[in-house]
Amino acid sequence: MPAALAAPRLSQDFVCTHFAPALRQRLKVLKIEKALWDETNLQALIQHCSLRLARDFTPRDRLFLQIFMKYALCQRQTALFSERQRAWLAAKIERSAADDVIHHWQKRCHLAPDVSETDFWTLLFSLIHAPDGSQLADSQAHKLMAAVEALIARFEQLAQTRIKNQQQLKLQLYTHLAQALDRSHFAIGIDNSVALDVARLYPRLLRTTARALQLFSSDFGTQFSAEEVSLVAEFGGWLMQESALQEKQVLLLTGADAALEQLLEQLLREMTLLPINITYQDMLHFQREGAPRDVALVVTPYATALPLYSPPLSCR
Repeated sequence: MPAALAAPRLSQDFVCTHFAPALRQRLKVLKIEKALWDETNLQALIQHCSLRLARDFTPRDRLFLQIFMKYALCQRQTALFSERQRAWLAAKIERSAADDVIHHWQKRCHLAPDVSETDFWTLLFSLIHAPDGSQLADSQAHKLMAAVEALIARFEQLAQTRIKNQQQLKLQLYTHLAQALDRSHFAIGIDNSVALDVARLYPRLLRTTARALQLFSSDFGTQFSAEEVSLVAEFGGWLMQESALQEKQVLLLTGADAALEQLLEQLLREMTLLPINITYQDMLHFQREGAPRDVALVVTPYATALPLYSPPLSCR
């Protein structure tokens, strides 16, 4: 479907004016008890889950849960998860709220949801939540934080570098990896454009991140996709120096051999762990005008004369 046509279907207005009325009609056809899908009662059930989980749902999440609860009362499919996936869900803190939702419906609905729906709602409550690493409420949260700390130490060892501002990095990675683990366990894909960019621009960083993540992912019974590894690699923290992302500005002088220039660029990216920003300038223009400001290094595969003022020049 073209993006221009798909976008309206993702909007709140479309869902409320087209999808929600069709759900209500379906609930009536199935003769589902009105009290179960009355919006006031649904919001009361959602509030109960909010209190059970000790977390606030945003207005957008409340609307989503309200509509999805109506859908869940309509559909009759059984949630199918592997034994490994079910074991992962059984240990999650969201399980208690999911149990309450399904138990509530089973007691009151003549077409009660299958007990397997508890697994699905556990996953759903987890997916819409962004965990806070400064509020570790249960043993699973403490386990994840300890694993994040070990991951950072492993990366430092492999990269032979010291990461500054570890506390901020630790909190950022905790939230990100908690969500990444759910995606990984249930094969929920993400955009691969990041993976392609990171593989091309930061190959050494990507390899180091992948090695550091191996033990982390195995400890949680999964394996991250290339897309997930790339997202972690690009994730601010490891690239931060003094709380700011610093990219080395490198100028590559170009001439008549594009293939040789591309090879030199790739070699540069393979050599450095931190990001570098490579820009291009014609060699003759460089000899006349010099390098732009803020350039830290000039590289070229060609022999060339220096202008009067120039950053360090490396010829290969």
